[in-house]
Amino acid sequence: MARLNTYLLFTLIFLIALAVAIVAMPAAGPWRPTTIAGALTAAAAVASFFVIRAFRAARHQPALRPTWVLFSLGALLWFAAEALTLYHLLARGVAAAYPVYADYLWGAGAACIIASLIVKIAQRPPRVSPQALAGALATAAVALLLAANFVILPALRNPALSPADRAAEVFIAVADLALGALALVVIAIHGGHGMGRPWAQLALGLVFYAAGEAIHWHLVQAGLYGPAGNLVTALAWTAGYLLIGMGAYYRRLVLKGVIPLEAPAAEPPGGGG
Repeated sequence: MARLNTYLLFTLIFLIALAVAIVAMPAAGPWRPTTIAGALTAAAAVASFFVIRAFRAARHQPALRPTWVLFSLGALLWFAAEALTLYHLLARGVAAAYPVYADYLWGAGAACIIASLIVKIAQRPPRVSPQALAGALATAAVALLLAANFVILPALRNPALSPADRAAEVFIAVADLALGALALVVIAIHGGHGMGRPWAQLALGLVFYAAGEAIHWHLVQAGLYGPAGNLVTALAWTAGYLLIGMGAYYRRLVLKGVIPLEAPAAEPPGGGG
């Protein structure tokens, strides 16, 4: 566990340094949004690196391969989206107009990760706490109502949006909701054995990321999200990426036998993704 503790320490130091940098920089000018984009690109690179390494460790196990193939592809697409956003800021000094290629890359990545979570949940799970699963589903239902009220319905009713922009708004809201809801279900399935379980840790990263997305879109709808970015959303997204990387790193260590993971009695041999 020493390796994971070192990773967690790095994550905390990185988040604190990012928060200090954002607060210290003036809101006007390109420095703050460029710093946020650089941090997100670096965090997405870390996440995709460890997700791919987890896939490489699981590639010889047919039961695990589909989940990690889809998740690896999604992580790479998210990294490409963050890198493209950073490129626009460095090359042009301003963010590209919405929607841009980075948004399409993000959407494709989200679709891959959502499919990965569905495949994961469809596998035979270990012991599931009915209370935990009910709590996850109830939270997802509340999130659906909030997303419908504050994002989806306003987007559908907004006459200023073109049909393409309206579809993009609805897709992003639904994708964010699906990411958060499915991640909560994964945590409910695996959290009974401690939040340190690899997939629960990885899903926790998705919850942080989806929370950052929800806050972002609420601020956008309210007209409060400026070109300089937002401290809370930046930290939530960055923490999400780094926790995803930590979960994937944990899973690789388990697959390699570096960290023993006692499987529950109800879990089939090689199960757990």
